[in-house]
Amino acid sequence: MAIQNILILGYGRMGQWFAKQLSKDYHIAVLEKSPINNKTPSNIHFIEHSQDIYFHNPDLIINAVNLNSTITAFNDIIDYLPERAILSDITSVKNGIKAYYQNKNLRFISTHPMFGPTFGNMDDPKNENAIIIEESDKEGIEFFRKFYHHLNITTHFTSFENHDKLMAESLSLPFLTALSFILNTSRSIIPGTTYQKQMDISEQLLSEDIHLLTEILMNPGSLKKIETIKNSLNKLYETINTRDNDELKKILKELKEISSLS
Repeated sequence: MAIQNILILGYGRMGQWFAKQLSKDYHIAVLEKSPINNKTPSNIHFIEHSQDIYFHNPDLIINAVNLNSTITAFNDIIDYLPERAILSDITSVKNGIKAYYQNKNLRFISTHPMFGPTFGNMDDPKNENAIIIEESDKEGIEFFRKFYHHLNITTHFTSFENHDKLMAESLSLPFLTALSFILNTSRSIIPGTTYQKQMDISEQLLSEDIHLLTEILMNPGSLKKIETIKNSLNKLYETINTRDNDELKKILKELKEISSLS
């Protein structure tokens, strides 16, 4: 049976974005227990209580709450879902999500939109990227593949395990760099152009929702990335401390070559 009715859990930034995009072609209901203060589209039905899900009869559930609440949000509604319903998460870290789906023996589609309000254009996300977990339900995969394709979002497929390794590089590293810069800078400095650009990027990254920041930095792969950073800085420290100009030039030359390949 084709997906027609979609239930979205949570009406934060991503929940609103999914509701807006999908309400053009599907019947959308949103389960949001907190008061909604902003203007909402008239074609989106809001639900306050889990038991009322029955009347919407959802084919697909998109869980748009923060990572720490994802499994709790699923558990709150699990008893009110049709047997055929497909559960979907959009978490930036998949640690624990796979085990939940397997233990419950549920149909699921796990995906990760790799864009957001900090740098991405939520109204026009073309040329952005999204990940679909390849162990997911085939019907769910096809739904999100078409959805992302319609918005000109490039889709990548990977496994649960590999996803978090990729995110340690793609998300943890930029946020760790921003965090390190902010922690070690002086507000009394007279900023040069390079300094100001780095500060702007760091401040924008760290202006993200604190739940998202926590999700990203608590990725198990973040610790390995921190270890790599420490080793690189220790090598650089020793090179500069010993005034080894030849070694420093060698390191910088290697970095330039790596940079030119990106």
